[in-house]
Amino acid sequence: MLLLALLVGSMLFYLIQVNNFSTTGYAINRLQSQISQLQDQHDKLQVQAAQLQSIDQIQSDPGVVNMVPVTHMTYIQAPTLSQR
Repeated sequence: MLLLALLVGSMLFYLIQVNNFSTTGYAINRLQSQISQLQDQHDKLQVQAAQLQSIDQIQSDPGVVNMVPVTHMTYIQAPTLSQR
């Protein structure tokens, strides 16, 4: 009887361990997949950032197209605290 109880107990323990290992393996695979997706997204965002920072993109921006170069600059001297 004791031998049967030990056998059933060890089988139950084995099943629990196999279930835990498979659950952990599934979680690892899911996280690795998520890491891969995030790395792909990161790479795409880096390419997009580089494209947006390119001189061609900046020069074709509607806000920049209508700008003209400065020909004459005038500086204004702010009064110091002692002159107020």
